[in-house]
Amino acid sequence: MKNIIYFLKKYGNQSFHVVPFNEVDSLILCQITYLNLEGIVPEEENGASAVSLCDLLDEKTIERLSVDTLDYQKNKKMLRILKNCGRYEGLRMNYLKNHFNYEKEEQFFSVTFLFEDFIYVGYRGTDITLLGWKEDFNMAILDVVPAQKDAITYLNEVEQKEQKPLYVGGHSKGGNLALYAGMFCEEFVQKKMIRIYNHDGPGFNKKIYQSLEFQKMKPLHFKTTPQQAMIGILLYHEEEITFIKSKGLGILQHDPYHWRVTKDGHFQLVKNPTQMSLAFGKSIQSFLEKTTVEERTHFVDLLFKIFMEKPDSTVLDIKRRPFRYFRGMRTRYRVFTVEERKEFKGILKKYRLIWKTSLKECKKQNKNTSKVNL
Repeated sequence: MKNIIYFLKKYGNQSFHVVPFNEVDSLILCQITYLNLEGIVPEEENGASAVSLCDLLDEKTIERLSVDTLDYQKNKKMLRILKNCGRYEGLRMNYLKNHFNYEKEEQFFSVTFLFEDFIYVGYRGTDITLLGWKEDFNMAILDVVPAQKDAITYLNEVEQKEQKPLYVGGHSKGGNLALYAGMFCEEFVQKKMIRIYNHDGPGFNKKIYQSLEFQKMKPLHFKTTPQQAMIGILLYHEEEITFIKSKGLGILQHDPYHWRVTKDGHFQLVKNPTQMSLAFGKSIQSFLEKTTVEERTHFVDLLFKIFMEKPDSTVLDIKRRPFRYFRGMRTRYRVFTVEERKEFKGILKKYRLIWKTSLKECKKQNKNTSKVNL
C-alpha cells in the first residue's frame, strides 16, 4: 500500500525546491511527534542547540524512539528510511515541551522542526495515556482545555525565537491544537504563517466558528480526515474537510500509516465520507445539542472512572492484558452508586437513540463532493 513510507522512498531524496513541502510531509512530521523524543530533543527551557534527527538515527536510538509507541514496527521502518533521505538531511529539532498534569487533566506535547527556509511547529495528538483521551472528551464540556492554552503560548514563544516563515500542524488532538493556536496567537506570528495542517483533529464549539479569529485564519487552514472519519468529525465543524482514502475500519483509519498516498506524492482523495462516518458526526452534534454540560461532565467522569485503573494508565495496559483490564473495568463499575449507574446508563441510552435516528437520516442523503461541511 502506498502510504507515508512509500512517499519517503520515492521522494526522500527530492529537495523542497524540486518537490515543495506538502501535506504528506506534514503528516510525517506529525508521526514523529508521537515518538519518545524526551531526553533526545532539547527542552524549550534549557536553551540548548537544536539536534539533527538524521544524524541521531543509529539502531539504538531508533529502538529508543519507537519502543512502546502504538506503531512500534512501522515507526522503526520509517526512521530507518528517513535516516538516508536527503530531503530531511538538514532537519533539526528543538524546543520540546511536555506537560502531563493529572490534576488539570492535561496532556500536551509539542516540538519544533527547523529547516533552512522555514520551521514547522508540530503538536502531538492524543498519546497512549488515558488521561490524554479524557482531555479530548473534555472538549465537549469546556470552552477551552489546558492544552489549547499551552499551544498558544508555545507558538508565540517559538516564533519569537526563530522569526521564520512557519507551518503549524498536528494529527488528532494535535490538529485541533494547531488550528486553535493559529487562531489565537499573536499577530506577528500569524503574519509568518504559511499553512495550518489539521490532520483528523476534532472540531470546536459553535462559538469558535462564529469568531473573527476563525474567519481570519480559515484561508490557511487545511483539514484532512480519512473517509470513515471518527475523530476528525467530533464536535462541530464549519470548515471544509478533505477526505482521504484510508485502510481499515472505523477508528483504525485514524492511523497515519493507513492514509493512502498517490504516485505524485499527495493524499489519495475520495469524493465522499462513508455513511457510517456521516451518521457518527451527525449523532455527536445532536448529542451535544440534546444534553446539558452537567450531564456530559458527569458522564465523562464516570466513563473514565471505569477506564482508568490508575492516573498514568495507557492503552498499552489494555493491549497487553486485555482480559485482566476488562475485569478491572467491571469491578470499578460495580462500585458505582445506584444513582451513578442510572445516570450512566441513561446517557448511553440517549446516545443510542440519537445514533439510530442519525443513521436513518444519513442513509437518505447522497453526497457528491470530495469536500463537505459536516
